[in-house]
Amino acid sequence: MEARLQRRIQRYGWDKAVRYYEQYWGQQLALAQRRLLEMAAIQPGEWVVDVACGTGLVTVRAAASVGPAGVVVGTDISAQMVASAYTVAVRHHLRHTTFARMDAEELQLLDGTFKPRRDSPFFTRLALKRRGDLSILAKIDALQSVIN
Repeated sequence: MEARLQRRIQRYGWDKAVRYYEQYWGQQLALAQRRLLEMAAIQPGEWVVDVACGTGLVTVRAAASVGPAGVVVGTDISAQMVASAYTVAVRHHLRHTTFARMDAEELQLLDGTFKPRRDSPFFTRLALKRRGDLSILAKIDALQSVIN
């Protein structure tokens, strides 16, 4: 199947799944998400990118960790997932959190804003900025070439 068509089908599926996502996946993913956040060791003031953020389950917790001095950007291929995550962030008054519909393979972030973080034992999902040392934990290896 052509890649563009596959992404379109995937986006459509996630748009349809948004209202059931947390109900059916929230509890199943909770342990992995908690471990991901522990391993990322997000600190106040850091910048974080949550690639494939879904409804913001990890994004909101990352935003709590970075605090108002930090920045969190959530991206997802699904416009409905992004809208849901944005609603949650607004409800929690997370003004330092923003969301955008983006394909994980075609991230449109400012050049130099985020770079791969090679010292992390968990190189999958979050991007961090620590004391001016910009970093990213990419969801997929292909993101390295897009972000660099």
